[in-house]
This record gives sequence, structure tokens and C-alpha cells, in this order.
Amino acid sequence: MIFGEYFFKRKVRKLIEDSRSREHRFCNLDEAGSILILCREEDRLAIEPQLKKLRSMKKQIRCVFSSKDAVSQPDDSSLLFIDKSKEADKYGIPNDEVSAKVAKIPADILIDLSRGKCHVLKVLMLQHQAAFKIGESLPDSSFYDFSISMTERGGTADLFEYLLFYLQSIRSK
Repeated sequence: MIFGEYFFKRKVRKLIEDSRSREHRFCNLDEAGSILILCREEDRLAIEPQLKKLRSMKKQIRCVFSSKDAVSQPDDSSLLFIDKSKEADKYGIPNDEVSAKVAKIPADILIDLSRGKCHVLKVLMLQHQAAFKIGESLPDSSFYDFSISMTERGGTADLFEYLLFYLQSIRSK
């Protein structure tokens, strides 16, 4: 596993270097038309109330969930499930097909709710060209345009709720 971490970190460093050329632009919740959310499948039900809130605000929401096991793709085109065992290599790097599919999803804001616990979602976040990326502030996570620190007791739903609160509260002008 030591070599696996080494190869993964090397890939992440390269992606961070490559992402420096992307356009960075602050976008609050009022200005955002489309939002891409990256989350682990086990947190899906916990974030559902916040997803309903965003949908009621007429935002175009797309969710990418990372799963340990095969999950059948739902009829809802706004949801995409990634099977880590089949669609990523042993280091957690997603295959080219998955990377291309996620990269094509338009997003004014990318919200990373993986909390540093999913290599696949971290790589997909770094590969995506969204102009405004937000997530949880973790050690070695200087790649977000906006991040917040959470206590260990705070769950993914809490993180999502806080991020949405700040996106609503902060005005870009």
C-alpha cells in the first residue's frame, strides 16, 4: 500500500499543477446555474434534504457518487454512480471513460463532499474544469477555491449544509 499511496500522490501533484491553468471565478449560490456534487454513495441519503433544497431553487444539479460495489445506473440522468472496483485502478485513479464523462458535466460550482476519503472523487474533482471548487479543508487540500474546516463530529450532511449556507451568505459584489 505504500507504493499505492506514492503513485496516487504523484498523480495528484501532477493534476494540481495542471489545474493551475483553469479559470478561477467566485460564484455564489444566486449566480450559479449548474452545480456538480461529488459524494460517496454511503452519504447519499444524508445529503438528500440539501439536494431537494437546491432543486427547489431551480438549480441544475448533477451528482456523482462513488460506490464500493456495482450499483445500477438510475433512470435519473442527474445521478451518476461510479463502481470503484471496476472503473478505477488499484491506486484509485478513474479510467479514461469515467474521467471524460465527468469532465463533460457543466458546472458553475463543484462541491466535493468526499471529505478526503475517496481517491476516485479527489482525482475527478482535480480533473474537472469548474471555475469554482469548494470542499472541506483538510491537510494537503490547497486545491479548493473555498473550503471550511469541520470537527470530527460533523457529518457529510453538516458539511453540505455549511457550504450552502456560506454560498448563500457571501456576495461576490
